[in-house]
Amino acid sequence: MYSKIDNAIETCLDHIEILNREGIVSKEIEYHLTCSLILLIVSEYEEYIENFFVKRVEKDCNDTYSFNYFKDSFYRKLKNPKIDKISTFLKKFDKSYNDSFREKVNDNEYSLAWDSLINARHIIAHGDTNQARDITLTLQEVINDNISSDKRGN
Repeated sequence: MYSKIDNAIETCLDHIEILNREGIVSKEIEYHLTCSLILLIVSEYEEYIENFFVKRVEKDCNDTYSFNYFKDSFYRKLKNPKIDKISTFLKKFDKSYNDSFREKVNDNEYSLAWDSLINARHIIAHGDTNQARDITLTLQEVINDNISSDKRGN
């Protein structure tokens, strides 16, 4: 399901290994690989989250117009979905959905990592060049922060 992420991580690591073998230490190249990986990871998870909600509503909604309205509203409301934003959205479905979600992610390493990736993605996509240079995540941290295939259950 997340083969794009896994392949991108593998490719980044391969490039870093080649550079290291050649004795080339380039923070600039690592920085650009890190930014690209952040954008890809957030994009893939964002798409997964969107599809999850859309499929859930589609299953129970027999009204095409209502469904289209939901889809449009959803895409606007859940861009850059930090944990709190996802939680608020779940609450609109049912409080128990939110409670279950919060129980699993509340202030654990995954929620902190996710919000860190979302913040970095926002800076990369919308910040000025100087602000983007302030991203402190390293390539290894982004790889570690990404929920690996093993942890995702793949």
